[in-house]
Amino acid sequence: MYLLITTKKEKSGKIYRSAKIAEAYKTPEGKSRQRIIQNLGPVKSQKDEIKFHELIKKMRKGKNFIDINSMKFISSKSYGIYYTVSQIFKKYDLDNILKSKLQNGKHQFDVYAIIKALIINRLENPLSKNKAFEYIQKDYFKKIDCIKDNLYTAMDLLENKKEEIELEIFQNLKTKLKLNLDNVHYDITSSYFEGHKCEIATYGYSRDHRNDREQIVIGLVLVDDIPIYHEVFEGNTSDKTTVLNIVKILTKKFGLKKPTIIGDRGMFTKDNIEKLELDKENYILGFSKSGNKITEEIIIKEISIPENKTQNAILGKEEIIELSKDNIQTRRYILCIDKNTQKEQLNTLEEVKDYIFENIIDLKKKFKKSQISKKGKKMTWESLIVQVKKIINRNNKLFSIIYDHKNQKIDFKLNQEWYEREKKATGKFIIITNTHKSSLEVLKTYKQLSTVESCFNCIKNQLDLRPVNHYKTQRVKAHVFICVLALLIEKIMARDLKEISVQNALDELKRLTVGNFKIGNVSKDNLSEVSIEQKEIFNRLKLIIPII
Repeated sequence: MYLLITTKKEKSGKIYRSAKIAEAYKTPEGKSRQRIIQNLGPVKSQKDEIKFHELIKKMRKGKNFIDINSMKFISSKSYGIYYTVSQIFKKYDLDNILKSKLQNGKHQFDVYAIIKALIINRLENPLSKNKAFEYIQKDYFKKIDCIKDNLYTAMDLLENKKEEIELEIFQNLKTKLKLNLDNVHYDITSSYFEGHKCEIATYGYSRDHRNDREQIVIGLVLVDDIPIYHEVFEGNTSDKTTVLNIVKILTKKFGLKKPTIIGDRGMFTKDNIEKLELDKENYILGFSKSGNKITEEIIIKEISIPENKTQNAILGKEEIIELSKDNIQTRRYILCIDKNTQKEQLNTLEEVKDYIFENIIDLKKKFKKSQISKKGKKMTWESLIVQVKKIINRNNKLFSIIYDHKNQKIDFKLNQEWYEREKKATGKFIIITNTHKSSLEVLKTYKQLSTVESCFNCIKNQLDLRPVNHYKTQRVKAHVFICVLALLIEKIMARDLKEISVQNALDELKRLTVGNFKIGNVSKDNLSEVSIEQKEIFNRLKLIIPII
């Protein structure tokens, strides 16, 4: 076997050189001949010639030369997200925690492997559990021997160990991530169902705007932007009824020592606040702008804001809360404003005012005309009242409507006092706290509550929580838990990715694949080339760039 370089001259005068692998042999008559084993390609430079000579040397030492035409491409599977999640699991001991809690000798399948696959499935391609089984069988990087029912059994086992798993993960991450335990953000959302079979699914206030569907309510707790605890409640559960129990769990079970509880409007009643104060718990809460004598006084105050700032905070009012001789606290109401929101709300207020005024005037004219016209159907007095109420809708405080039933006439006027109050209240919101933080610090801390809302958006949209198709209560809760664990991975990634969004990173990692090739009877896996963008992601996550 040797390197053969042939030369060919074209009519144009250009000379082409080609490299071939050749071998000598003898014919039956004993004559020496040579034959071509493989064409190697053009020889354009001395560098090419040296490369082909090196190839021949390697082949003479026993290394096989691959005929590209004999190579068969068998399959390709996404590897980037699988690799990243696996490394994060190891880095933060999530693999050991889940393995220790989910191991059960009664089952002949790997419970941990299935749960890990379902978490990766949420991050890579959120699907129903029926589709998830197909994903595990055909597209998941690691082979798992299981049947569809094994997925449901694994989910049940996960939910059985929920509280132990969440607590151990928190204890582990608070050290490894050096979590700031001073503030706890808590909020709830809802997620609707298809069907009417789940025990805890009921009709309630829908944040998905699907009042036609039964739903569940989900409470989520974040510490330093990391989800540490969640609860699944019945669909008609009121926000404010969940608060005190959550605080109790955080202090007694998770061992958080007097953290500041941050919650949104509607989460806390007067009784809730008084109970927190009685237990000497710190809080920063959004508070209703109306219906309270103190807040009604505060909301109409003017705030002077520098031109280069869009929001500010001032001390609105202090109340001394004396619970006992040894427990005297100050409850502060802080008035805040967002100039951008104020502009939008002022425009909306004017639009609503003009809409109501113009439409009621038109309706009065139509009613009067229908009464004197001999053509068409007359508008009834009852119909007029219904249409007026429809126009007013929820703005009954903005206009006063006077119905003269005897003479079938209506009159209306703008409630000037209320209108002026609404103008002064636009863009403003009130925060109540018993902490000693400055007003601006309170505002900044409260604004971080939006991270919980972004988490809910991630769970419900990116991780495809809704609509929920499971029906057994335990299975529904496990479905939510898997989504929360996937969210946990995203939040851990976000801490290192900085300005690179997690979703963009996941999309890029999804493109890193492993292809399986077959050459003769030999099967081989090959990793696609790691792109510059993928290398940047691995470097930021402080993970070794993968090789196979």
